[in-house]
Amino acid sequence: MASLLLSIGLLSLAHAGYSTYEYNQFVKHTTSSHLPLPNDIIAEVVVALLLLTYYAFSQIKPTEKLSLVDKDRIVKSKFKLKKIQMQDSLTLDETAGGNIYSIVENRGSFMDLDAKRREFKEWEQSIDE
Repeated sequence: MASLLLSIGLLSLAHAGYSTYEYNQFVKHTTSSHLPLPNDIIAEVVVALLLLTYYAFSQIKPTEKLSLVDKDRIVKSKFKLKKIQMQDSLTLDETAGGNIYSIVENRGSFMDLDAKRREFKEWEQSIDE
C-alpha cells in the first residue's frame, strides 16, 4: 500500500510538471499575454503533494532507544524519555549536596555603570599625572 502511494504520488507530480511545461510552451506560441495555470494542473499538484505527505508520515515508526534506567537493554517505547519524578530529582540533587535554587540565590547584584565610568576616569587621570 505504501509503495503504491509513493508511486502514484511521484507519477502524478511528474505528470503535473510535464503538463505545466507543455502548457507554457503552448501559451508562448499562441498568445503574447501570460495566462495562469489551469485548475486541473494545480489540483493534480495538490493531490500529488498530499499523497506524498501522507506516505512520508505513514513511514515514521517508533525506533529502538536506549533506556536511561537499564543501560544494557534496548527498550521499545513510544516515548524518547521516561517521565522524571520531581521528588526523585530533588532527592538526588540534595544528596549530592546541590541546591536547585543556587542560580537565583547566588546571582550577582546590579552594577552601577555611572560609578564604574567615574572610577575608570579617575584611574585614567591618575595614570596621566
